Amino acid sequence: MNAPGKIRLSAGGFLFTAVLVALSYGFLDARIALWFDRLLRSDPRLSQYTSRIPDLLLPVVLVLSGAMWAMYLRRVRRGSRDGKTRFFLLSGTALPAAYVAKSMLKHLFGRIGTRAWLENGGDLSFHWFRGGGDYSGFPSGHMAVFTTLAIACRLFFPKYRAACFAAIAGLGIAMIATDYHFPSDVIAGGYLGLVVLAGADRILEVLGGEGETRIQGEGRNRDRHQEK
Repeated sequence: MNAPGKIRLSAGGFLFTAVLVALSYGFLDARIALWFDRLLRSDPRLSQYTSRIPDLLLPVVLVLSGAMWAMYLRRVRRGSRDGKTRFFLLSGTALPAAYVAKSMLKHLFGRIGTRAWLENGGDLSFHWFRGGGDYSGFPSGHMAVFTTLAIACRLFFPKYRAACFAAIAGLGIAMIATDYHFPSDVIAGGYLGLVVLAGADRILEVLGGEGETRIQGEGRNRDRHQEK
């Protein structure tokens, strides 16, 4: 994500992410999942609690997206065109896009979920274009959606960078520790969130949505203002 003025993706970043996913897929996923499974089973209360965690991602996305658009429209009606307005526009666009993107990729890759693999065994490889049901593990939709939101918050509100990083790191660890996802699912989901946010930023810029979604440029302008 280098300047000037907007989120940019690099080939190096993609290759680095791909290497991390490949290493995790080949050497870490099964080992880490089994280790946490043994840990959870060592205390029946832990196992019972984590097995009952519901998947509320879709309603959360709908509520957050609706709230972002409501705030955006409210500020536009008031004539406000500042960074907060652009944040609401970008987030309201990128969150549902991230959800749709992860759903399509889950169908494309067709990789078994961590819990299904632990309970039934099976092949950890990808089953191309046969995703669905137990074969919906890769990439992590939670990481895709919340990485999108966390990066947008980090860029528009720099003083919360540490909190955003801690929140998304904590979510990733929780997804792995509860056997909700393999590490490679989490890594891929996080990168997908970044890609979706960059794509949404670019599309809004081209379409003229607020005309100034240029995220890092906004951050630099704010820094200059604070220096004055």
